Amino acid sequence: ILLTHDGVAQSQEAVEKLAADTHDKVRIWHVPDLQSSPFAQEAGDFHTEMKVTADWTEGQLDLALAASNEAMESLASAVREALSRVSSSGTSSFPLAGLFVDDDNALLARVCIPEVGSLLEMRNIVIDSQVLQVPTRGARQTESDKIKIKFDLTNFAEMYEDALCTLEKLTAHQNSMIQEYNAKGGGNLHVLAPAGAGKTFVGLHLMLEVLKESANVLFVASNEAMVLLVAKWIWKRLKEDESKQEEVLGRLHLLSASLELGAPQVFSVSEQGSKLVKHAPRVAAPEYSMIVVDEAHHIYSTHAPPPIQALRKRVEEMARPKRLVLLSDVSQSD
Repeated sequence: ILLTHDGVAQSQEAVEKLAADTHDKVRIWHVPDLQSSPFAQEAGDFHTEMKVTADWTEGQLDLALAASNEAMESLASAVREALSRVSSSGTSSFPLAGLFVDDDNALLARVCIPEVGSLLEMRNIVIDSQVLQVPTRGARQTESDKIKIKFDLTNFAEMYEDALCTLEKLTAHQNSMIQEYNAKGGGNLHVLAPAGAGKTFVGLHLMLEVLKESANVLFVASNEAMVLLVAKWIWKRLKEDESKQEEVLGRLHLLSASLELGAPQVFSVSEQGSKLVKHAPRVAAPEYSMIVVDEAHHIYSTHAPPPIQALRKRVEEMARPKRLVLLSDVSQSD
């Protein structure tokens, strides 16, 4: 962990005291120009708040939990436990930086999410999370003495979208894989990786490269929310050149499963005010330079439900693209 300070004498003293108190566990580096350091990053950029709800009565959180260090530590322990997950790829955990009570009598848990892989793993944890039982008083509790808390899924969905749209840097490994892929001339690609490894993020960067080359791209996913999220990420990356934003976004086509009868329909999005709105593509059936299929292990599964089968058929009926990119969960792929 790299700690920086603002150069004020009081901050310098605090850092030196930290080093003295922890003996050999802390080292201090003096960086003359913080902005030129490759390590410089605002700590707040790595943190976000997650809303936790419960069945507590008005004021109960403040009086029964916040008033007692022991009770608050019990709550913190429960949240820490909820932020841990054991999977086939190992144990994932997210440091809890703080707990705060907001004006709506809800709890905000501040956690560190440094990169997109962590964000995707956090999504899996929250979706799979169970209701937490938190004691409110004393060592002997009955079920009635415990508060049941859970993550607010609506709040998390909003945070997840905002965080994903903000993240843009590939990891060193992801970047090296893309460079190797491009060096070999591109072509078809099947990305197999564990859940939360950032497969979709790799696909996003590949798509953005092709779109900037004045080519057409189709992104396919099983649900509409995902394809719209991808469109929003691409849209934000194009903000730097607004003169080309509409033209480039028009060459991004989207396809997701539909519960309606018939084949699912390809659509595009365009900016309207501060939002993206759906509409039919300007070119009905272009030749795609790249088709990216997210969660391909579901879409190409032999046990896929009818809407997903119709989606797969729709993709297979299209003209063969120059590059077909499949993104699959290695633990669920056939």
